[in-house]
Amino acid sequence: MKFPEFIIAGFGRAGTSALLLNLGQHPDIQIALGSGTEIRFWTNPLPFIEKNLDVYKERFNGGVCGEKTPGYILRPHILKTIHEYIPNVKIILCLRNPVDRALSHFELHRRWGRVPKDEEFDFNKHRLVINDGVYINYIRTCLLPSIPKENVYFHIMEWAKKDFVGSISKVYKFLEVEPYSTDIEHNILSSQKNTEQAYMSLFKNNSNYYIWSQKYHKEVSEKEKNKMYKYFKPWNQKLFDFLGYEIRDWSKRSLTNVQYES
Repeated sequence: MKFPEFIIAGFGRAGTSALLLNLGQHPDIQIALGSGTEIRFWTNPLPFIEKNLDVYKERFNGGVCGEKTPGYILRPHILKTIHEYIPNVKIILCLRNPVDRALSHFELHRRWGRVPKDEEFDFNKHRLVINDGVYINYIRTCLLPSIPKENVYFHIMEWAKKDFVGSISKVYKFLEVEPYSTDIEHNILSSQKNTEQAYMSLFKNNSNYYIWSQKYHKEVSEKEKNKMYKYFKPWNQKLFDFLGYEIRDWSKRSLTNVQYES
């Protein structure tokens, strides 16, 4: 029984489940699951946290342990509390082209019934799903006041898609576990994805990997995508300045007949 060594704290719709499930394949990494893949323990009020610390810690045993809750990055008090209880915790943040991430978030809201199924994406109307992609704001206001930069790893979704083995190897190095290589299969039945039992069956089984969802958004107009690229450009540059490198995959691409993965 112990606290986790690492937490995937953000960002939602940026490949956090894919990363978690694949980290769980490593024989020295133990993953704790809650509702689906998320624990959400530190989102609770402080009295609940204090009362249930042992219940939380019972989820973690063995080697290098971790959990995933993308919402942790969205509130400064959450990471402050985590740091107070786990001062050496390592934080992983998954980043994705914020335009793609916003459209994926919007599609999720549509599937959940939060917006009508026939409603089209509108830049001015759906700012909530857009603002979660202003990563540098959350890094500055929620993360860095509590977590030192050297304890944070930034996992870029587009780079992982191009070279997942190389990308996850860097995460292993960050977590200080031995290198681990295996074959990766890209397709798991989507009907299995949302059950905890199915998630559990994926771990420690080299033939089963869940990498990327293959569902697609309805086409978004070029006008709306242009608005988003223009909006995110200065925020992305501030992020690149902070990271010390540019993520060229986030540059404006051809917008004709582009499909965005959910």
